[in-house]
Amino acid sequence: MAKKTVVYHVNENRGCMYYCVRGFGALVAISVLIAVLGYIAAVAAGVGLWFLLRIIWRRMVVEMPENGFVRWGLGIAPIMRKIIAGVVCALISIILMAAWGSNSSSTSDSASQTAEEQQSSKTDESDGDSATEKEVDERKALTFSEVTVDVRDNESSYTVKTSVTGTVTNDGNVKLSSWQMPDLMRGSWKESLTMDERSLDPGESTTFTYEGNADWDEDYSWSFKVDDDVECAGLDGVAEALTQKFDDNREATAAAREEAARKSAEEAEQRRAEAEQRHLESSCWVTPNGSNYHEDSGCYLMHGSQNLTEMTVAEARAAGYDPCDHCAH
Repeated sequence: MAKKTVVYHVNENRGCMYYCVRGFGALVAISVLIAVLGYIAAVAAGVGLWFLLRIIWRRMVVEMPENGFVRWGLGIAPIMRKIIAGVVCALISIILMAAWGSNSSSTSDSASQTAEEQQSSKTDESDGDSATEKEVDERKALTFSEVTVDVRDNESSYTVKTSVTGTVTNDGNVKLSSWQMPDLMRGSWKESLTMDERSLDPGESTTFTYEGNADWDEDYSWSFKVDDDVECAGLDGVAEALTQKFDDNREATAAAREEAARKSAEEAEQRRAEAEQRHLESSCWVTPNGSNYHEDSGCYLMHGSQNLTEMTVAEARAAGYDPCDHCAH
């Protein structure tokens, strides 16, 4: 009698939880793979850049051997060039990794930030009107008038005196103190402000003076540094006019000093020529058998010589005599 084999098919119902877990795991695996691929790409970019730099360097050595950068690089050991290029490429790879990581994190945070921005925008709109009213109530404004720019030589040193004077009015709605005046800048240096340490009430006016010394042979450009909270009017073109006047004074001063130096040199040359002429007209003595002329009649080199001949230095030179090493000059 044949045996009967019975096969039972069990229909397993794994449930929703099983598939949710598998799907979540797949998403995590894909996310990790994408992140890893991004870092791998950053490393590959650094390695590729290193080889690219080597190729470019070799071409530069062949085609531009006299280039200053190439000559500097050839003065470094080859291993050091490779290390420097490697460090640069590694830094670029790290920067790319950091950018990739920050981009990933910013994407995940964008949704929550959007919700917060929507909520904060409603608050900003509600506060907008009150903020505008506050700015109007606390407006800080200065108006400058009758401004005069002056540049003049300082006779006691190689400097010039610069000054800007005029009247300033507080046209704002709040009291302003003197430190809220704009700074007059000479290059990167702030000039002094001569003004009483007191406040200006709204509508009140007072005189002001900016003044200081500056080296005439330096290049300077003046400008005003204004407080961001203070509106200033009436200063347009003042700093430019001061710079132009200073440049004009510097050029005129330099030209005058060059002319004075030239005249001084000419006068010195004239005095030298006059002294030389007087020397040529002075007396000297020669011996019958000597080859030198002596400007001192008692020169010991002529001791015992007879029949001395007196003549001028010019005549002695014309006759071929040389100056005595002891008494002539």
